[in-house]
Amino acid sequence: MTPETYVQESLKAFKFAYRATSEELIDDLCQSYRTKEFQARLDAGASPPKEEYSQEEQCLREVWSYLEAAHYEQERKGPIKLQYLPHIYMVAKQRQLDGAEFETIVTAVSHDGKEDGFISDKGYKTYISESSHGRRQYEHNMREKVRADIKDMVCNHGFDGERVVDDMDGLTNPEEYPNGMTKLEWQLAHFKTLPERVQRTKIADKTGNSFDSVHNSPPSFGADKLESIIPSTRDMLEAAGNPEAQVALYDVIQEDLELVVTMRRAEEIEKGKGR
Repeated sequence: MTPETYVQESLKAFKFAYRATSEELIDDLCQSYRTKEFQARLDAGASPPKEEYSQEEQCLREVWSYLEAAHYEQERKGPIKLQYLPHIYMVAKQRQLDGAEFETIVTAVSHDGKEDGFISDKGYKTYISESSHGRRQYEHNMREKVRADIKDMVCNHGFDGERVVDDMDGLTNPEEYPNGMTKLEWQLAHFKTLPERVQRTKIADKTGNSFDSVHNSPPSFGADKLESIIPSTRDMLEAAGNPEAQVALYDVIQEDLELVVTMRRAEEIEKGKGR
């Protein structure tokens, strides 16, 4: 796939993610793991038993359903009330388009599972009200549960679950940042230690976030905050050797993001004059 086609298909997928249902999103990801004959049966209205689907599709659907529950009630920040699933679809679709292996697609779908999964759980709210220590312990326990569950699901379908969760670890922010480092400082230093496949998934994550910042940024995000997204993503692209297709996609998104920054800064100036 040429960089130009990668950009076109990624942007088409991003727009699709904003309007699609959960079933439409996972169905699109699964089409890569169907034969033409099997897809034709589905298009004709057939309803094959689960066992006739490929192991890749069975695995991906099981992980997707698990994460749909894990991210239940979680919404992306912004005026458009999007559920969390469009974001993980956007990350996974970018990796599919650049030909990543199946385990990497599962990692892309699962990349926020440890960090953000189960945040709406009643137990979490209970611990928050009790103590910060209880909250931290709960978060730690849930991270380990998500990791173990996803590993088991992937292994049960004959794929490398250990690799998937190891790569998930690489995409998960720590519970506390070491040595007084900021989030962005830690992320870049950590990024440079990751295998290429994980770096590319992290860039896909940052690219999806940047697209959301263009089209659905919260009003509370000021111009400076939005502008800071650009150098942090560019630093990662450079550290990864500036992969051509991903750079081409980010070039397009950055142009739009810079326009949003300009507009947001003008709004801030106008508000300052009115005080």
